[in-house]
Amino acid sequence: MNTRIEMQKFRWSSILSKENQEEQKQDLRGPRNDKVWITPVFGQSVVNVSGEDAEAFLDAQLTIDIKNVKSKSLVPSGYCNPKGRLIATPHLMRGESSFNLLLPDDLVSEFISRISRFILRSKVTLSENHELATIGVIRNAGGEVETPESQESNIETLNVNSTQGLMLCPFESIEPFWAKATTIYSSSSHEHWELEDIRNGIVNVGNAVKEQFLPQMINLDKRDGVSFTKGCYPGQEIVARTKYLGSVKRRLCHFKSSKLINPGTPILNAGGSTCGTVCQTASNFQQNDAFEGLAVIHVNNINNETLTTSDSIAINDVTFI
Repeated sequence: MNTRIEMQKFRWSSILSKENQEEQKQDLRGPRNDKVWITPVFGQSVVNVSGEDAEAFLDAQLTIDIKNVKSKSLVPSGYCNPKGRLIATPHLMRGESSFNLLLPDDLVSEFISRISRFILRSKVTLSENHELATIGVIRNAGGEVETPESQESNIETLNVNSTQGLMLCPFESIEPFWAKATTIYSSSSHEHWELEDIRNGIVNVGNAVKEQFLPQMINLDKRDGVSFTKGCYPGQEIVARTKYLGSVKRRLCHFKSSKLINPGTPILNAGGSTCGTVCQTASNFQQNDAFEGLAVIHVNNINNETLTTSDSIAINDVTFI
C-alpha cells in the first residue's frame, strides 16, 4: 500500500471516529442538507508550481491552454510522452501566485521528476504539499454548497463539474472544519466519491495504466482537457493528428461487474483476444456485490460481445461514456 495513502487514512481515522461517536448521540442540530454530501478523498496529492515562469512552463507541458484556467475551478489536463500517450492526468487549479496540480499519489514522484527535466533556466519551482486534505463534495440537483464558516479553517472550494466539487483544507484545520461541515451537510465515504468519478467519466491515470492511452481514448478532449489551438507540448503532433484523421479505435466505456477489478487488468473478447483495459472500479455502496468501472475498449467489441477480464470476471452492461 502506498505510504502516502496510509498516512492520509491515519490522519482521517480519528476525525471520522469522532464523527461516528457524535452520530450515536441524540442529534439536536436539526436536519442536514440531504442534497449535498461531503467525503474524504484518499490517494490524491497536491503539487505546487510557482515562479514567474510557471504559467508559460505548464502551458508548454500540458494539453490545456493555461491562460483559460480560471480560479475556483479544477480543470482536467493531460501530461503526455512524445508518442501522445498519457503519463498522468493532473487536475489543475489557479491560485493567486501559483498553480496547484492534483494527481494520484503513486505518480507524484515520477511526475515531478519527469516534468522537472524541462525547467532548464525557467524560473519555476515544483514542490509536493503534504499538508492539504482533499474533501469531496457531491451535489444532487438543486444542491448548493457554501464553505462553512470557521475561524480555524482556511478552505478553498473548487468546482469540478455539475455534481462534484473539491475542498482543500490544511490538515491542521481539518478537525474543526469537518465537525462544522457535518452539522450542515451529510457525510459519506471515499467510495462514494470514487463512484461519482466513474459515473462522470473521470479517469485518474495512475501507475497501472500510464502511457497506454491517447487523451481522446479517455474523453479528455470532451471534458475540455485538450486544446487544439495552443502551441506545442509533448505528444501534441500525434494528439492533433488523431483528432483530424478521426482514427480513435478505442473509447472510454462504463461497465458493471460483480467484483472489484484492479486498474490495468486486460479485457478479453469472446475469442479470448485482448480488446481493452480496465482504468478503475469502485463499489456501488448502495448495493451488495455491485461494482462499476471505466475501461478503454476497442469500438468493435462494445456491442453484442461477451467480455471478461483475464481472470474471468464478467464485464457487463458496457456503454460508451
